[in-house]
Amino acid sequence: MLKAIILDDEQAGIDILKYDLGIFCPEVEVIASFNDPLEAFNYLSNWSCDILFLDISMPGLNGFDFLKKFKEIDFEVIFVTAYEEYALRAFDFYAVDYLLKPIETEKLKRAIDRIKSKKESKKDFEKFEALFRNLSGKSQKNTTLAIPTLDGFEIIDLADLVYLKAEGNYTELKMKTKKILVSKTLGDFEKVLPLESFIRIHNSFVINLQEIRKYIKGDGGMVTISNGEQLPVSRINKPRLLAMIKPQF
Repeated sequence: MLKAIILDDEQAGIDILKYDLGIFCPEVEVIASFNDPLEAFNYLSNWSCDILFLDISMPGLNGFDFLKKFKEIDFEVIFVTAYEEYALRAFDFYAVDYLLKPIETEKLKRAIDRIKSKKESKKDFEKFEALFRNLSGKSQKNTTLAIPTLDGFEIIDLADLVYLKAEGNYTELKMKTKKILVSKTLGDFEKVLPLESFIRIHNSFVINLQEIRKYIKGDGGMVTISNGEQLPVSRINKPRLLAMIKPQF
């Protein structure tokens, strides 16, 4: 059972979300709800939860400033708001999802499924992450990565990694000079790669931001990378990508 907290200054928004979760996501238990951000902050400073459903536009303290009050965030965040204009900033906080009011049932279920998958794979991932970090001897800003092979490990330079492509339960690493197939999922790699350098742009692709040469507009769009290849960008990943590569002029 996933424990959830809802923070929304409008009680009607809380009531509707509670109802939707009860009907469509019975695996989620709402353990507390708040209209006041400060009350929610005090609660979360003493009690844990798995998910925070967070309204963005609130009087006094908006959702972004609310999250900045935490030294460490150990829960997943799903932004819930009536204003689409906040999408780019929401993904800067690495939210699980961004839900527009009125919330579509399928999008709510999808967001919860993502969190469930994340928790279910956490145990195996922690072993994988420990291996990578032990071998590289570095932190989140590591410049190398230890890749498991049939006869041991291969240390690769992240600067030479152009993109990663999902191949079922395997991942293809596209290097500047070769390709490597690893028996780990794209999600496994996404969680250990430096967040400031690599980003998921599609269900099948994680890309090195330094390799992007052009963004082509579209429903999701496309990116042209250093080797001339064009890779698709999904609609849901577009906001985060644009936020990270937005023009400087």
